[in-house]
Amino acid sequence: LPLLRYEKENAGNAREGLMPTDYDDFIDDEGFDGGDGQVGVVGDGSNAMEQFDMSSTVQTGGARARVKGQQVRGSESKKTRANVFGYTTGYAESLKEKGMTSVDEYGEDKLAQRRQQLENWRNQRELRSQQNAAIDDMNRMTGIDYDARMATQSYHSVLNKGSNLKEDDSKWTMYKGEDKGEEATEAASGLSKGEITQSFDLVAQFPKPAFLQIEVHNDIMSYEDFVVGFSDDSAADDFQVTPLSGQLNRRGGDPAVLSVTFVPQQPGGTRPLYIIVQTEESKFTYHVNGIVQ
Repeated sequence: LPLLRYEKENAGNAREGLMPTDYDDFIDDEGFDGGDGQVGVVGDGSNAMEQFDMSSTVQTGGARARVKGQQVRGSESKKTRANVFGYTTGYAESLKEKGMTSVDEYGEDKLAQRRQQLENWRNQRELRSQQNAAIDDMNRMTGIDYDARMATQSYHSVLNKGSNLKEDDSKWTMYKGEDKGEEATEAASGLSKGEITQSFDLVAQFPKPAFLQIEVHNDIMSYEDFVVGFSDDSAADDFQVTPLSGQLNRRGGDPAVLSVTFVPQQPGGTRPLYIIVQTEESKFTYHVNGIVQ
């Protein structure tokens, strides 16, 4: 109990041997850095502490960009509030030097904000001119005109150009493909029969004609131009075949269709026809047995 009463009565009082009674002998070490090892603590170079480097600058379009350590007049909060670009070109200050000021009786410059607005506007125009210059360079390289008023619409219009046209798959990524040669009006000559691909019987009631359609399927994975001819032992005068040239789709695609018309010149008998469809890679031979009744 006596100890507790003593502690209560002397609480906050300096006690010899436990707390300093005065600061006459206290020495403030000039090299003390707060125990941070110079982390977050800098000096002015006079007390052996590292001096903060404030000389670094970055040039951007003629404007001095803000970097660590660089200060623009005023506190950080005021500078940030005034300059939305994060750097100053000195234009607002030059307006002030030219006399664009209006100081009231309280010492406040009423045109300070206006000067900063003008600098921001000037920076925006400079940035816009730089962007337009970059766009012009891109236009010259790509040959595509960019209309800033349409924003990305001009970009999409280029992507969609030709989307409503009928795409020619045979040219893969080209629209309309290349101009194809005119369709042949005469059968190809000098073609020889190959292995029979398919045979047909076509019956005609003289003098009426008979009709047949033959589907030609490609057997390779590329588009192939073809020509149509007849063997020497064919009764070609009694038949009409169209088309006599064209292009086969890739294997698995839609077949090319040959239309065959049997027009017998005389009654009775049979009329053989060997239709030869030839490409650069393949040959298809179709045997049509024309029967006249």
